[in-house]
Amino acid sequence: MTTNSKTNARLDYSDATDALTAIETSSSLYELFTKLAAKNTVKPFLAKRATAKAPYANISWQTVDIQVKNIAAYLQSHAAVKPGDRVAILSGTRLEWIVADLAVLACGATSVAVYPTLTAEGTHYILEDAQVEVVFAENLEQVTKLKSFTRKLSVITFEEVTPEKVSSGNLHLVSLEEIPSTLNPNFNGAHTSKRSDLATFVYTSGTTGNPKGVMQSHENHLAMLGAVLRSGLIRQRQTAFLFLPLAHSFARLIYFAVLAASGTIYFSRVTSKEKSLFDARVILSDIRDASPEILPAVPRIFEKIMSTLKNSKGLKRLMLNQALNSGVLAPIATRLIRQGLFGSQLKYCISGGAPINSEVVNFFKALGINILEGYGLTETTPAIAANTPDHWKIGTVGKPFDCNEVKIAADGEIIVRGKNIALGYWQKPEETAELFQADGWFHTGDIGLIDPAGFLKITDRKKELIVNSGGKKIAPAPIEGRLKICPLISQVALFGDNRPYLVALITLNLGVTLNPETEKSIKTVIEKLNSELAPFEQIKSYRLLTEDFTVENSLLTPTMKLKRKLIFNQYQASIDEMYRGH
Repeated sequence: MTTNSKTNARLDYSDATDALTAIETSSSLYELFTKLAAKNTVKPFLAKRATAKAPYANISWQTVDIQVKNIAAYLQSHAAVKPGDRVAILSGTRLEWIVADLAVLACGATSVAVYPTLTAEGTHYILEDAQVEVVFAENLEQVTKLKSFTRKLSVITFEEVTPEKVSSGNLHLVSLEEIPSTLNPNFNGAHTSKRSDLATFVYTSGTTGNPKGVMQSHENHLAMLGAVLRSGLIRQRQTAFLFLPLAHSFARLIYFAVLAASGTIYFSRVTSKEKSLFDARVILSDIRDASPEILPAVPRIFEKIMSTLKNSKGLKRLMLNQALNSGVLAPIATRLIRQGLFGSQLKYCISGGAPINSEVVNFFKALGINILEGYGLTETTPAIAANTPDHWKIGTVGKPFDCNEVKIAADGEIIVRGKNIALGYWQKPEETAELFQADGWFHTGDIGLIDPAGFLKITDRKKELIVNSGGKKIAPAPIEGRLKICPLISQVALFGDNRPYLVALITLNLGVTLNPETEKSIKTVIEKLNSELAPFEQIKSYRLLTEDFTVENSLLTPTMKLKRKLIFNQYQASIDEMYRGH
């Protein structure tokens, strides 16, 4: 493991005190935004581009403030949104998502974040469960999804803001494609929310069963923001590139934290007005052109980039070898690779949402790119701990933030309490009582330890531990992560509960053909891994699948976690076959 505790390379903290004062004296997230908008008259808040050839256009805090007030007025006057009402945002990550979110908060309402990749059934479940009456929908794809519901639908764009368009009992739909730029004179002023009031519902990914609506208050978010700024994870006036889904708490934290630090958020271009698309090539191109200081991403993104680099040929391969092997041209090769990926200004990446393999972190570190891993859950709004530029240790998720306290229970489970712990699950008192204890401790369901230096390490999910027929407990995630480093492999799912040994279902990366050469290469990788594992951890049998596990086929959550039970159900015949005769 590598530890870093630099004291001579700190970035700008000069007005962190002002930012923390604003956070501590604000009664709501919207009030914090208005204070910062009044203060920041020069530095842009957001930046976006229309096409690949267009430069990034800066958008001022004042422009966003006007848009937010205009949409809040629209919600009040034409959709009859009142404090406490739920308003959903069904969209990919874009400028309008943040404007809509702040407008909902200005009304004292509760925003409900919905992944645009969810099926119609999944979307319908969330909207019904949260009792949503107003939806911000990104485009035709999302409108079509909503039209498949049995409820009546009243579709309105910002060009049609007449009250008679809204009929009682309908699901009121608002298009994100048109955002007016002039202030609506009917705005009645922001609702004065209390810190204890609900700010948002964020639905858990639902690896098992239906997702649960986690109720996050303004206090939860504000406490988290103060802790992040004090830790130095987000610095004053930094720039960040945001492409992670804002329906996920990790992306939401970055957006709020950069806002609190008077920074600037860069967005990737919207490539379609009809569909919610995720085009990795477009995003990587935009990241390079934006040249942000901070890049937050989930581990799968870093794994894919590493895989692409390792599969490169010609000059790119030569440069990679120089960078990794400390050749004569290593410093030049490292700089060119780093700039070719992320631009010239990148200071560090932040990884969250799932565990990242240390080999991936070390690979990027060799290229001069530090990946700071953090940890948390939707229920912790959403962070518990994180490595920071000044204090980090590879193989851990960093030290706990000062807004919460962390301890390890007798069975190894990580439990946490603090101001960032959410209020519970919407309309699910039994599930709330199970995890949110009366003494304030929240049970994460993760197994871990705290090392002598105070760094937290996650070893596995409590409910995902595989217990074989010999009683041995096996953590699948670390083994799966080591296999996914192979450039040929996309996803790995291990099984072995109440069985004599582990078996694996393995999917292939895009563009990899299933042929004898591929099979031989993967067999070699598995044999090498098995030689490094205890006998009961070794993979005794496996199947290579031609179809990947994806969000679209419902075998991954929107945050790229395996839906292990659904995978088992779909491939049970293949899994049983691997045990036949043993």
